[in-house]
Amino acid sequence: MRFFNDKISIRQLQVLLILDIFGTGVIVMPRIAANIAGENGWIVAIAALLATLLFAYVAASVLRNAPGVTFVDYTRRLLGNPLGLTVSLGLVAKIVFSISMEMRFFIEIMRETMLFQTPYNVIFVCMIVVSAYAAGKGIEVRARLCEILIILVFVPFIFVLFMASLDADYSNLLPVMRQSRVSDIVAGGLLIGSTYKGIEFLMLVYPYVEKPHKVRRAAVKAVAFAGVLITLATVVTIAKFGVEGLTQQSWPFLEIMDTINFPGSFVERQDALMMSIWIISVFAILSSGLFFTAVILKDIAKAGQHFHYILAVIPAVFAVSLLPDNIVTIGGRLDMVFAALGLLYMLIVPLLLLIMARLKKLGERT
Repeated sequence: MRFFNDKISIRQLQVLLILDIFGTGVIVMPRIAANIAGENGWIVAIAALLATLLFAYVAASVLRNAPGVTFVDYTRRLLGNPLGLTVSLGLVAKIVFSISMEMRFFIEIMRETMLFQTPYNVIFVCMIVVSAYAAGKGIEVRARLCEILIILVFVPFIFVLFMASLDADYSNLLPVMRQSRVSDIVAGGLLIGSTYKGIEFLMLVYPYVEKPHKVRRAAVKAVAFAGVLITLATVVTIAKFGVEGLTQQSWPFLEIMDTINFPGSFVERQDALMMSIWIISVFAILSSGLFFTAVILKDIAKAGQHFHYILAVIPAVFAVSLLPDNIVTIGGRLDMVFAALGLLYMLIVPLLLLIMARLKKLGERT
C-alpha cells in the first residue's frame, strides 16, 4: 500500500475490527451467558456469534454501492437533512456511550486487580491521551500500529485458552437444552451480539479503504474470527467454574488465570498477563471510537480540524464514564442499554438505509 494517504488495506481493516470487537466481550461474556441460560450459556455464545455475523453483513452493506460518500452525506441524501442529521448525531451518542462504558469497565477492573490506590482520573488521563493521540494521527497510522499489537494480543490469549481448556470439567456444559427455551437462547444471542463494539464502524469506514468492494466479505471473516475466540473462551470458562461459580464472579475470564499453573511459575501475577493483553484491545476500541466520532462531527460541521473534534469529545467521554455509581451492580441495566443501542445502529438503522436506498435507486445491485 502507499503510505500516508489515509487509506488502509483490507487486511488492516480486519485487524482493526478484530481488536475492536475483542474488548470487554471476552471479559464479561461468560457471566452474561451463564446468567441467561445457565449451563447452556455456551449455546447463547454461539447464537451471539451468528447474530454478530448478521449485524456485520448488514452494516457493511450500507455504503457498499457508494464507497466514496461519507455516512453523514449518505443519510442526508436518503432521509433528508433533519432526519439524516438526527441519525448521525445519534450514532455519535452511541459511540460516546460505548467507549465511555468501555473505559469505566477498564478502570474498575484495573483498580480491583492491579492499581488499587490509583485515582480514577489518573488512569483515565493516561489511557485517553494515548488513544486520542493515535486517533489524531489518522486511520492509517492506527492500522499499521494494530498490525503489530494484534500479535501481542492473540498469541498469548490462544496459549492461555489452550492451557485453561486442558483441565476444564466439560460436564458443566450439560445437560443440553433441558431447562433452556429456544426463545431464551435467541433473545440472549441478540442481547450479547448487540453489545459487541465496532460493528457500527463498518458504516463509516468505506472512504478509508483501498478496495471497498471487498469490505463486506472481509468484515464477516474478521467478525467470525473474533467471535469464535470469544465463544471458545465462554465455553472454557463455563466448563472451568460451573454456573454457580461463574455467576458469583464479576470478571470470570480474568479469574481463570489464577487456575492455570505455568511451567516453572515464571509469571508471578498471572492475572496481570491477561490484563496486559486486554489493555491493547481497550486502546483499539477507544482510539476507533474517538476517530470515527470526530469524523462524523467534522462531516456535519464541514469545518475545523479532525483533532479538535477529538479533544471536544474527551470531556463527554469522561462525564459519561462517571455516571454509574457501581458498574457491577447495575450491569443488567447497562446490558439492556447496550443491546438497545446496538440493535438500533447495527441492524435497524442499516436496514432502514438499505430499504431507502433501494426505493431511491441508490441501493446495491450486485
